Amino acid sequence: MTHSRSPFVPQLEAAAAELHRAADLAALRSDDNPFSHWAALAGQLRLVAAGLSNRGQPLESSVGGPAPGEGDLAAHLSAASAALEGISSADAPADLAFWVGHIDDLNALIADLGLAGDEYRSRS
Repeated sequence: MTHSRSPFVPQLEAAAAELHRAADLAALRSDDNPFSHWAALAGQLRLVAAGLSNRGQPLESSVGGPAPGEGDLAAHLSAASAALEGISSADAPADLAFWVGHIDDLNALIADLGLAGDEYRSRS
């Protein structure tokens, strides 16, 4: 089953772009190991991104910065949360709180695992 979000809400697209970028970072760190915590995290991030937007190609990330494989996962999740906070109640989809809750949970997971900053490089 596919869903359609109407009208176009740029904040949903921006949040999805940030989550896709975070998922790309996590996937790169998985070293193609499907049992890696990085691979699991990447899948969860992509699931939430798909729940927010069903576009095939995500928009560019607002965080920008280093090349793929570098960067801060938490910064992308924070940018996604900030984008969602900017949605007016008139434009907000009915399930917005559900997806915001998932982003909060993933942010807490990243913090609990110590995966947010550069200190994780030796752990991958």
